[in-house]
Amino acid sequence: MRHGPSLVVAIALAAAVVAFACVPTVASAVGAVTFTPGNITVFQELTSTWYVTGRVYNNSASPVTDVTLRVTFKNASNSAIGSQSCPVGVHVLDDSTFAWFCQRINPPAGTAFYAFSVTGVPVTTHARKAQIIPLPAQDDIGVARYYDGSIQGDAFETITGLLIYGDEWIDPPQFYSAAVDANHVNSVISPGATHPFSAIARRVTVQSPHLVTMWYEWALYSPRTVYRFYNKRTGTHFYTASEDEKATVINTLSAIYQYEGSAYSVNTASPSNMRPLYRFYNKRTGTHFYTASEAEKATVINTLGAIYQYDGPAYNVSTYPWYSRPAYRFYNRLTGTHFYTTNETEKATVINTLAAIYQYEGPAFYLAY
Repeated sequence: MRHGPSLVVAIALAAAVVAFACVPTVASAVGAVTFTPGNITVFQELTSTWYVTGRVYNNSASPVTDVTLRVTFKNASNSAIGSQSCPVGVHVLDDSTFAWFCQRINPPAGTAFYAFSVTGVPVTTHARKAQIIPLPAQDDIGVARYYDGSIQGDAFETITGLLIYGDEWIDPPQFYSAAVDANHVNSVISPGATHPFSAIARRVTVQSPHLVTMWYEWALYSPRTVYRFYNKRTGTHFYTASEDEKATVINTLSAIYQYEGSAYSVNTASPSNMRPLYRFYNKRTGTHFYTASEAEKATVINTLGAIYQYDGPAYNVSTYPWYSRPAYRFYNRLTGTHFYTTNETEKATVINTLAAIYQYEGPAFYLAY
């Protein structure tokens, strides 16, 4: 069975290896809520690059994550001619608070008007943030202002996913631009350690705006390793996040399975890693596949139950493409299974040297920082 562009990761496993360890409890699927952005400015930097800045106000009754701005481009007749989705620079937006955004956009030719909407996914986790005091040094270069400074991490816990944001204003007082830094989201900061940053505020021209406040936000870092094995008989791969299962395969099935170490790790403390990765067992081939797609899960359960046994959720991943790293998927034309990797070098090697066997299918899911 081939699943084409759906979010499936096939995991080849000998029929004898079916005694999986207990799967941990993970979050069930949750729907998005919609917000109204405000203080929006669309401007062109120099003569080529367009930006949109503004604020998102959380008027729901709970914190939200995976906050996404959708920009719809319209022509002079007010008809939609394209759209673009952008991240809002927060991990968690608490209820009754706001967040800044400043994102590059690519309006198609003929754009005369814009429409904006924002979505987020409810969570129980609250934002972890702190104000940067004193404000960092600034340097005006061209039509942008750079803020160079450093933050000190949590005194007791390892953190990751560092995001920097702040307000710029001009006189008379009005919101002007957002200072946003997304270049450090993959940094892991030890307890009490300092970390440098360089945030940037975009604008049409330098008109003496001044920074009012600057904040940094982070996520706790609690990694869970997903291990990879190579099946020497079938040429396929098997993945597990279970320490017990890893040990069982190494100790009892090493003649079949070659241990390849860590495939990747999932930050279980990241609020965005909340989408269950569902597992199915193929009773005909003895293989397993995973999917993060609710629609695909339902399709397999409802139409392919004679072949696929639903094993439940395995662990959590993210479907949010920002502030994360992708897990790339390849389809093996010889075995009808899937292989995936988060390693950019391995991805390039497979594409450049094994294209006759492996068809690249793009990101399957994401691992949020």
